[in-house]
Amino acid sequence: MFIKIVGLLLAGALAFGGIERRADTYLQESHFQGSVLIAKGGKVLLSKGYGLANAEHKIPNSSKIVYRLGSITKQFTAVAILQLQEQGKLNVQDPISKYLPSYPQGDKITIHHLLTHSAGIPEITDFPNLSEIQRNPSNPKKVMAYFKDLPLEFAPGSDSKYSNSGYIILGEIVEKVSGAPYEKYIQDHFFKLLGMKATYLDRNQKLIPHRASGYGVDPSGAVVNAEFIEMSFPHGAGAMASTVEDLYLWDRALKEGKLLSKASMEQLFQVQAVQISYGYGFFIDQATRTIGHMGEIEGFRAALYRHLDQDLTVILLSNREDANVIALEQELSSYWRN
Repeated sequence: MFIKIVGLLLAGALAFGGIERRADTYLQESHFQGSVLIAKGGKVLLSKGYGLANAEHKIPNSSKIVYRLGSITKQFTAVAILQLQEQGKLNVQDPISKYLPSYPQGDKITIHHLLTHSAGIPEITDFPNLSEIQRNPSNPKKVMAYFKDLPLEFAPGSDSKYSNSGYIILGEIVEKVSGAPYEKYIQDHFFKLLGMKATYLDRNQKLIPHRASGYGVDPSGAVVNAEFIEMSFPHGAGAMASTVEDLYLWDRALKEGKLLSKASMEQLFQVQAVQISYGYGFFIDQATRTIGHMGEIEGFRAALYRHLDQDLTVILLSNREDANVIALEQELSSYWRN
């Protein structure tokens, strides 16, 4: 009986390793460029880099490489807002005019509307002159000046449309309410607390160890350096950079309730905007019980998803604009979900 049990355990271990090898093979055969971390039940199964962090100097990717996150930043902004609510410094139902008194129609738009993409504010990334706008050193006030006087696209709360503009405003509200720059707030309340030593509010001028170069693809299919973006532009909507390992620390902290109360966690992961199935800073797939977000920014693609029933986390960070991180995540997660 003892030998039989040992044999079954060994067979299970080999099968489990086989799934990990299958995922690794799939990523190699897909010519994925970036870093991947897969964890289940609090155990890291795969943490590895693929392709090059810098093509010109032939520097390989690894789990220690830092990538721009794009819209995964929104999770951090949303959690900051809920922390400030717990501290009694704001309420998500407050009109933004309470904190930004000069914002037009700010008495009609609440913080909740911004968090759920239901404010009706014009989307800055839809502007035809975006490439020009995002090349200039910026801050939330400068970015807001481009859209604050434009008509709302719909009455606040009547519809939902994904909006980077709203999260740039939220970043400004974090600064106003906390009395600290956004960067200092997230460093003090997230990075230092969780030991996220390779996570940053990215700046073009900042020297960041192990930061990947970003790449695009031209019409002929050749790999080229990504278009320039001044990283002070996206702010609370998309300016962060991190590693797969640090993002896993973030994911575990949320899972274990280290950052917010139970009531705030329920707000974070409750579908608040039905039209786009969005909570606060997270997309929520109720059918598959999956929470997470992807990110897109010049030269980079990112995905961070947790499948609740399996406690399965998949993180993909790529320094190629043509990386289909959503398709990759769905394929990889299926190995452990099926």
